[in-house]
Amino acid sequence: MKRLSLLVPLFMIMSACTGQTDDPNRVIECLPDAIGTSRQITLDGSVATMDLLRDHEVVLTYDDGPHVHETQRVLDELSRQCVKATFFLRGDNASRNRSLVRLIRQRGHALGGHSWSHPDLIRLSPSEARDQILRGNQAIENAVHTIPGDEDFTIRLFRFPFLHINDDLDQQMSQLGLIPVWVQADGADWSGIPAEEIVERIFINLERAGGKGVILLHPPTGTAEDSTRMLIRQLKSEGYSIVAINPPEPPAYTH
Repeated sequence: MKRLSLLVPLFMIMSACTGQTDDPNRVIECLPDAIGTSRQITLDGSVATMDLLRDHEVVLTYDDGPHVHETQRVLDELSRQCVKATFFLRGDNASRNRSLVRLIRQRGHALGGHSWSHPDLIRLSPSEARDQILRGNQAIENAVHTIPGDEDFTIRLFRFPFLHINDDLDQQMSQLGLIPVWVQADGADWSGIPAEEIVERIFINLERAGGKGVILLHPPTGTAEDSTRMLIRQLKSEGYSIVAINPPEPPAYTH
């Protein structure tokens, strides 16, 4: 199955990374010892993310949001660490929290679809699954289109609910021009375990994956802020670098 590709030149944003909240007077500066984002990878659907990552490189991803409180706190923590991540949003949550969708985009993070309401798509008919995908993507796009200059934004990245896929869904990804993004290090935060155990599981899974991979966290669990802070601290101490991923078009929003 086609997935991801194309490297972009080295991208360091340690010195210029600031994030603004909905309050334009409040700016979050990068910490002096922030881990930063080492480079960007632009995806075109032809090579798996894992094949593009070097040893001790990871991608941070967050599923199921935006959550009215936790997503904001995660965004602030990422801004303090000068890190860019990818947020795979549910359409129903995006439609209820449009300002947070815009804030994710305006902070320079990538956006991806995660269906409308997170059903197991392989249990739906092809037409029902397609509707879930398109409806969810449209909700995200509708929110982003209210940002001046972003009226043509289109979702190009997608993550399957439960990471379940079949041949029909694989074909639909190609037909819709979507690039699925997979996971190597799931912290199982959805199970209600504490942040310390979430981070421990992520590092166990990274080791199993050969010391690199895509990390998955979930803001709606209530532990994502603490997990993100602890995770980044340990990534830095163990010599990992964080890589940002972007779709081929349109380019990531910058401010």
